[in-house]
Amino acid sequence: MTFAARQARGGLAPAYARYVGNAGNNFLSNTWRADSESSVGDACVRIMLGFAGKMGSNAFAEFWPDARKHLFHRTH
Repeated sequence: MTFAARQARGGLAPAYARYVGNAGNNFLSNTWRADSESSVGDACVRIMLGFAGKMGSNAFAEFWPDARKHLFHRTH
C-alpha cells in the first residue's frame, strides 16, 4: 500500500496525495535547507527515502505480529 490507496468504493487507486505530499514537502524544505543539501537531486533522494521508509513501515506492520510470536514464544 505504499503506492496505492483504498477508494471510498473499496477499490485501489494510485495514492496521488502521498506522491504530491512527499514530493511537495521535500522540495518546499529546500527553501530553508543549507545550499549544500537543497538541490533537486537532494530532494529526489529524500523523496525516495520517504517511500522506502513507508515500505519498511508497511513491511514491519505486516510481519512483526508473526515474527513476535516466533521470537518471544513462551512455554508454560
